[in-house]
Amino acid sequence: IYFRDFILWNKLSSNLIDYISLEELSNLFDAESLKKFNFQSTKFQVQSILISEEINNLNKLLIENNFKGIFLKGAALSLFEYDDISLRPMLDIDILLEEKDIINFYKILIKRGYFHAGNISHNQDSLKEYLKFSHQLPGIFSKKNISIELHHRITLTNFSEECPLKDTILKNFRSKKFRDHNLKIPNENDLLLTQLINLTKYPEFKLGALTFFDYSVLNKNYNFDYI
Repeated sequence: IYFRDFILWNKLSSNLIDYISLEELSNLFDAESLKKFNFQSTKFQVQSILISEEINNLNKLLIENNFKGIFLKGAALSLFEYDDISLRPMLDIDILLEEKDIINFYKILIKRGYFHAGNISHNQDSLKEYLKFSHQLPGIFSKKNISIELHHRITLTNFSEECPLKDTILKNFRSKKFRDHNLKIPNENDLLLTQLINLTKYPEFKLGALTFFDYSVLNKNYNFDYI
C-alpha cells in the first residue's frame, strides 16, 4: 500500500508500467491498485497532449509579441528529453521571462481569455508589488483549465536577493523545433540545476522521486561531468 501510494503521489504510474509489464504487475498488486495505476497513466497521457497544444499556443504568442520566453521543467523534459511524452507528466506550464516583459505578457494572456482563481488585481502597480515577494506572478489558467506560471526568477525570493540562474538561462537557452516554430528551453546544465533547485522547494521533498527520474534521464542523455 505504501509503495502504491508513493507511485501515485510522485506521478510515476507511466514509468512503473513502462518498466514492469502489466502481467507482472498483476501478480504484485491487487485489482484496485492496478486500476489506479492505469487511470493515472491514461490521465497524464491525455493531459500531456492537451498541455503540448497549449505550449504551442503560448509559444506563438511569445513570438508574435517579440518576448523571450524560456519553457522550464516539465515542458522541456517531456517534449525533448524523455523517449515518450507519456513517461514525464506535465502538471502545468512554467515560463521564464525577462522582468521588463513579464507583466505585459501576463496582461496579453488575460485579454485573450486566460483567467486566474481568486481575487487578484491586474493593475501594473499591484503586479509589480507582487513580484517583490514572489518568484512568479499569480498563476493563470487556459480555457481548458491548464495551469500556467510566469516566472521572473528560478529561485524563491528568500533564497537570495538576485537569482543565480535567471540570467544564464535567458542568455544560454537552446532553441528546439516544436510544431511550426522553435521553442526556447534551458540548456542541459541549466535544466539539471533547475530541477535540483525545484526539488528543494517542496516540503519534505514531496515530488522527489519524479525529480530523480528526471536526473537519471538527463544524465543518460548528456553524461554530465560533475567535477
